[in-house]
Amino acid sequence: LLLVLAALPRLRPTIDLDKLPPYRGLGGIRTVPHAVAPRDVDRLVNFALRNQDRWTKMSVSKVLGYFILGTGKYKALKSGRPYSLTHGWRLSPSRDTCLESNFAAHNFCAAQQNRLAEEMHSELSGILRRAYASALGTAPERIILGSEGHPALRAGEIGFPAFLASLPSLAWQFVLNPHINAHTDIGRIEPHHALLLDVSNRAAFTALGLDVGRCQKGGSYTSLLMPLTVPDGAGLQYWSDEGRIQRVSYELGSVYIFPAMLLHAAPPFSYHEHRRREDLRLTVQAFAMQCGEKWH
Repeated sequence: LLLVLAALPRLRPTIDLDKLPPYRGLGGIRTVPHAVAPRDVDRLVNFALRNQDRWTKMSVSKVLGYFILGTGKYKALKSGRPYSLTHGWRLSPSRDTCLESNFAAHNFCAAQQNRLAEEMHSELSGILRRAYASALGTAPERIILGSEGHPALRAGEIGFPAFLASLPSLAWQFVLNPHINAHTDIGRIEPHHALLLDVSNRAAFTALGLDVGRCQKGGSYTSLLMPLTVPDGAGLQYWSDEGRIQRVSYELGSVYIFPAMLLHAAPPFSYHEHRRREDLRLTVQAFAMQCGEKWH
């Protein structure tokens, strides 16, 4: 059966442009080469692999090995029922459920999330700040990463650029997930903006030099992807206004920047046994909002 599946042609989805949000004229994906030095790529990979026991399984991926190492808002368990087929028994602090994205936003996971965000800020901020400044065409001091260690901000809630990891699977060569990273009404933009304007956070962000009154929620909301491994076929594809597929191949050291409302997908990729780090698909993902002269 596995041999038959591997021999099947890769599926190409039909994109119904009439059913997509009306985001037009977004351009495409811009490549910023040499934004990350080879030694810094190694440091990022080593951090991700050293903390593999803290990778959070993305519940939406079901049986596929798709993980995130990072912090931010997850879909928390909100049902008051003691048991459900989806979530099992009601969560309790004694159960190790904080490594499943459906549960990671639960209150008793907050301490773990805060510790991880603080460690990532301490070890990785310098690398990421330089890379994102290069990608966004600004100075490093105009990049604000997460909580920046400010004592008044909850590091795990504010978030930080996150690692995304896909483990090898035969199924990935048949999977294509066209998606848009953010919608102005239901995605990351409104929560991100609300977090900056929250009365308990605003003074701290102002102290960090962020002009929260000038945050732009529209076209400046930006996705940044930094590949840390480049297995065969690694890259992105996106759809133009006319529905045509455009492809971009990943190169180590580059940052890929595009509007968060751009329809895109990781292309299907062939199966390889997990013997080397290059057999993983490992990237760092961030979302940036411009607030005056600075980016958060």
